[in-house]
Amino acid sequence: MTHRRRFDWDAALADFLAEGTARSYGKTAVKFGVSDRAVGVVARKQGWAALADEFDRAAASRAIDVAHRTREERVRDVVRLADTVTIAALRNATRRPDDIRLSDVAPIVKLAELLEGYATDRYVEVTEVRTSLRLMVEVALEFIPVEARSRFLDVVEQQLGQVTGGSGNTDDVEGGEAA
Repeated sequence: MTHRRRFDWDAALADFLAEGTARSYGKTAVKFGVSDRAVGVVARKQGWAALADEFDRAAASRAIDVAHRTREERVRDVVRLADTVTIAALRNATRRPDDIRLSDVAPIVKLAELLEGYATDRYVEVTEVRTSLRLMVEVALEFIPVEARSRFLDVVEQQLGQVTGGSGNTDDVEGGEAA
């Protein structure tokens, strides 16, 4: 009489699931020393394919949670570091002003602000730039002889057109050509 050995199908299923996208009934059969037909029959009866899909979805969800949590933790650590460095810099500035280099503090604080979603550079509106440029051109026109102003404004308009990709209209400049 042949004695049939008892097989641990739960272990085979666990191994099958652990294989991830590389899983196959054949690999599991070879690993556990049974026929791939036997694995296929049991797998269909027990619904291994559906279990594998559910396992993969849960694993992906856990991976996303870990990655997200890890980023939050990293941001929190950088912000904490920025606070610590800033406080230490302020304390050292009063005790030993030669030991502190504010140039070391600024990048850390800037990084923390970026990670928290705050703008770190001053936002300059287009109207501010236009007003500044207009004033600079008006002042420059005061120092340029009248006969050279037209050429000066042509060159400014040409250069502005290269920067903006269009017409660098200088009609806004008070006095225009004959200012």
